[in-house]
Amino acid sequence: MKILIYGLHFKPDLIGIGKYTGEMTDWLSNRGHKIRVITAPSYYPQWKLKQRFWWYKKEVNPFLTWRCPIYIPSQPKGFTRLLHLLSFALSSVPILIKYLSWKPEYIISIEPPFFTTPFTLLYSKLTRSKSILHIQDLEI
Repeated sequence: MKILIYGLHFKPDLIGIGKYTGEMTDWLSNRGHKIRVITAPSYYPQWKLKQRFWWYKKEVNPFLTWRCPIYIPSQPKGFTRLLHLLSFALSSVPILIKYLSWKPEYIISIEPPFFTTPFTLLYSKLTRSKSILHIQDLEI
């Protein structure tokens, strides 16, 4: 089965959503599913990039992962945190477009950010894939 995992947090984060999403992806991959991931660079829980990063980065480990540039506020508060979440949603669109021809059977959108949900639904309609919204944490 072809599965697209779409979410802000991913491994190598050692805690929270990134850890669990990474473990789920490894589990699916180890069972023979073809996986692709759209995510952001690792920054959590320090709210600082763990490595020098400023543009799109492609990784193969053993599945294809694209890391999209994001805005990371030095002190996340209401408005800056919304900008942070929105920056991932917008910067991930070019990779979604790139994956239109791949046509997965499922797209799993990991929430937060909820801002990616409209893009997930549109992608699902365009590729005729099933969309799954997996809520790991509520943003409000």
